[in-house]
Amino acid sequence: MKKEKKGRPTSIRLLPETEKYLMRCPGKNLTEKFEYLIHFCMKREEMLVKVEEEYQRRFKAYEEEIKSQELLLRRLRAAAQKSTDYLDDVVKEIRWIHKNNDN
Repeated sequence: MKKEKKGRPTSIRLLPETEKYLMRCPGKNLTEKFEYLIHFCMKREEMLVKVEEEYQRRFKAYEEEIKSQELLLRRLRAAAQKSTDYLDDVVKEIRWIHKNNDN
């Protein structure tokens, strides 16, 4: 951390578990520990923003892929229905021919 001119004094009240956690941070005194924790969180926030952007990009790509696959599935179902209808017509025609040939 760079040495900068300190701002005005500020006091805060901490819950015991918060103070215990803060005291585990590197630093010689409470101010340095607190500053370390804030800078650590700021760096993590930057990283998390980038990760979130990447996840959003991937999510959109997956959505597009799903739309594409759904369209393909609709086309396949339509083709399957046409095939089924055609086969039904062929079977009816064969039965009609068979029935008329027996007479």
